[in-house]
Amino acid sequence: MLKIRQTLNANPQPLVLVNGEGGIGKTSIAAKYWHTYEKDYKHLAWLFCESGIVNAMCNSLVYSLKIEDRFKQVPEQSQLEFLKNELAGLERECLLILDNANDKPHIEEFLQVFNGLGWHVLITSRCQKVVKNEIYINHLPQPLAKQLFEKYYQETTSTFENFLNRFLRAVGYNTLCIEIFAKNLREMAALGETMESFLTKLERKGLYLGNDSFEIQTDYTQNK
Repeated sequence: MLKIRQTLNANPQPLVLVNGEGGIGKTSIAAKYWHTYEKDYKHLAWLFCESGIVNAMCNSLVYSLKIEDRFKQVPEQSQLEFLKNELAGLERECLLILDNANDKPHIEEFLQVFNGLGWHVLITSRCQKVVKNEIYINHLPQPLAKQLFEKYYQETTSTFENFLNRFLRAVGYNTLCIEIFAKNLREMAALGETMESFLTKLERKGLYLGNDSFEIQTDYTQNK
């Protein structure tokens, strides 16, 4: 959090891109930054940008600012400049989080159209080498991955520790995989499942438990 904050404050064009593979925790980091520093900003906006950044801004911010009537009266070729001027004219400081912006041309379009906006901009993306200030997010270290799993599910069986460590290695300590699996296992535990029995059932459906790790058999992993 501190590195993001320092980078944003130190640059005349305050923009940071947090990148990494899917499910690694980029959105969680952006959310943590938002909640940590929201009191330092006069205005904040969070946009989900899977379908494009500029589209998301026009579809959401125009209505959040309550300028839709004036926006529609502006000639189409001037609407983005109009929106930029409205945003730039707001009382500072302002924070814009562009979440899940995974298309490089969309990021490049935003950089071109909204250059000089003056807001602090935090982008989460799988893209790399797009902007000057990028922070790559790696997987969780083993102790934190284990801590995250046990936040949602724990058990006292003798096999739990071994199965948990093997599972964490198999999914590459991926944050999203850990949370989804642990939460599902918590629900299944109410029906009498243990981690060992649950994994055994999953193995029959494609999750293979080898001697040292799990191998996940899917079309995606075969074509990766």
